[in-house]
Amino acid sequence: MLDTANPNRMPNSPPNPPNKKDSVILQFENLQKAIKDIFVTPDEPMMNVLVLFDEKWKVLVFPRAQHRPNQYFLKGNDKLLISPAAADFGGQLITPRKEDFNKITIDDIENIFAQTSTSEDILRQIGKNYSALASKQRG
Repeated sequence: MLDTANPNRMPNSPPNPPNKKDSVILQFENLQKAIKDIFVTPDEPMMNVLVLFDEKWKVLVFPRAQHRPNQYFLKGNDKLLISPAAADFGGQLITPRKEDFNKITIDDIENIFAQTSTSEDILRQIGKNYSALASKQRG
């Protein structure tokens, strides 16, 4: 049978290897499924994604434990209006209010990221899930 997607391919020849874009998409989908399986959610799992290009593409994925830290919901002077997103996870902590910029401490930042990031144990489990999915696809 003729491969209509690639009419130059000979019948019964092995399929073309996936192109880099397809490979990246497949890897991201596997990672998304590996994360989703840990957090058991019918929706897209919470994560932040940064995509960089520096002679080659890099996709950085930060699985999330929770959307906002407790400090976000506090009242008065204890409140820190910070809800880390992709830029924050990438190293650029953004404080929308000047008062938060002036009062935030290293301990606050560590605590905020400890609350919103996944633990090392969960990251290891995500890695195991991802590896298992990749192994199944390789056959």
